[in-house]
Amino acid sequence: MEFLTVFLSCFSAFFGAVLFLGIRHGNRKQNIWLAVFCIGLGGTILRSYMLFSGHYLRFPLFVETLDTARYLLCPALYFYIRTAADNRFRLRKYDLAHLIPPLLNTAERLHAHALESARAAHYLTQWLNGTLSGPAFWGDRVPRIVFFVYFCAFTFLCARYYLKNRTQIEQTSHFGRYYSAWIALYLLMTILLVILWGVCLVLLVLNGSFLPAFQILFFSIAGALLIWLLKLFSRPEILYRARPVKSDKKYPASGLNDHEADQCYARLRELMEKEEEYLNPDLNLQELAGKLNIHKNYLSQIINEKTGRTFIDLVNGYRVEKAKQLLSDPDLVNRTVLDLAFESGFNSKAPFNLAFKKRTGESPSAWRKKRLF
Repeated sequence: MEFLTVFLSCFSAFFGAVLFLGIRHGNRKQNIWLAVFCIGLGGTILRSYMLFSGHYLRFPLFVETLDTARYLLCPALYFYIRTAADNRFRLRKYDLAHLIPPLLNTAERLHAHALESARAAHYLTQWLNGTLSGPAFWGDRVPRIVFFVYFCAFTFLCARYYLKNRTQIEQTSHFGRYYSAWIALYLLMTILLVILWGVCLVLLVLNGSFLPAFQILFFSIAGALLIWLLKLFSRPEILYRARPVKSDKKYPASGLNDHEADQCYARLRELMEKEEEYLNPDLNLQELAGKLNIHKNYLSQIINEKTGRTFIDLVNGYRVEKAKQLLSDPDLVNRTVLDLAFESGFNSKAPFNLAFKKRTGESPSAWRKKRLF
């Protein structure tokens, strides 16, 4: 039973990492942070299992290397929540400070790599089977205390940011409520595990032996993470981001209801009318779909159903209206037609003339002449 729990937890974590790293659409940064988080989960569970099962005797240096994996959990989750709340979030220079604890831990673990495998295994054995006052555990106390404080601080930071931005997370994406639900589940389980961590520390003080406390904490973490991962992968709305959409139909079933489609269309209009995304001459369907956190096929379907037009027709329509506004401005009479076409989002003369004449029945020059001269 123990092996099955660990196997399922590790497999789910590493499978999830590969899954999310392979995603080529949706919020790419959000998926990368989730993949880093899954790698941290898998490495943490694997190291704990190797220690508990005795397999560390064969690969002691590998076990020591995995020790830093636990430091990936908190910053990865924090930046994931930040990205889920704001698609435009980017790391700043001072965010690199989050790398200091894992780098210090890695440096502290270098002493293990300076040892032979047999000596490293002996050190781990002393640590695992020792007592609170034992030399191995006593020498390891500083990194353990640092990590506990680091973990608790980041858990508080994640919880505070999530509570403050929960509504925004749910509204940013059409699947935001599902992401919000399992983020909340993870934070709840994490808080419970921190409490259990404290109970284990009391047992360690009373009993003196490290192994019983380690067993309780390990199986609690593995079980909780398995529940969280199964919850994560049970939602097709989440897994949709990891599967390329393939269908012989013109529009595959998107799973979006009418309300979600209306929300997406309203956001699309906001992007075009208020933020003027059409002014970007390189704007394409996939880029615009990424801003809406949906697959490009779904966006194409929504545009077709709501406007009866294709993506190109929609964008060119906004560009022509912008061009008409500029061409009719007497203050811009000295600007060339082509110059104003570029300012409207077109990147060459022929498509501009074709799109303009299609919508007005006249060439840009003739249309301008009637209104200014």
